[in-house]
Amino acid sequence: MCCYFGMVARGRVGSIIAGLGFMLPGFFIMLSASWAYSLYGLSNPRINASFLAMQAVAVSMVFRAVHKIGEHACINATTQTLDQWLLVITGLAAIETVLEVNFFIVLAHCGILYFLIQQRWYITAAIFAGLSLALYIFLALDTDLFQGTNGTNGDSGSSDHSAIVLWLASNSLPSLFIMGFLGSLITVT
Repeated sequence: MCCYFGMVARGRVGSIIAGLGFMLPGFFIMLSASWAYSLYGLSNPRINASFLAMQAVAVSMVFRAVHKIGEHACINATTQTLDQWLLVITGLAAIETVLEVNFFIVLAHCGILYFLIQQRWYITAAIFAGLSLALYIFLALDTDLFQGTNGTNGDSGSSDHSAIVLWLASNSLPSLFIMGFLGSLITVT
């Protein structure tokens, strides 16, 4: 959001400056905290105990955020009531995410399925869901196709998209900075 306001105020340079102003303080705080932890905290039982406590707090914050988002996401926009089909599709999306299906495929699949249900085309929706399940099972059995290959020796590895990003980022230090900056902008906006 700060990059947007920087863009509105001063164009691209303002966006970059605002983004750096937003990200660099947190970067330096985390860098100094990591340095202090590696220097003093690895063998200190009190510091290790405090990090365990912070992990529990972080997990509870994530669960609360998921609950709040899910509360509003499963409400039908026209009736303002809880939509059971949205709950079912949310569960389906969670299962697909655990199966490591690409996010865009999950998004398209669940959107099409909900559209079919909203049109009351239940048989078509059931056929679509069954074909999708068969495709997931096929992809799960063919591990190279499901997990992606790096294109070198056919072994399972990272997906093709992450291999491209790693190749771009490994060319030079400026491109590494740009890729990291672009990645951080995704979390800011």
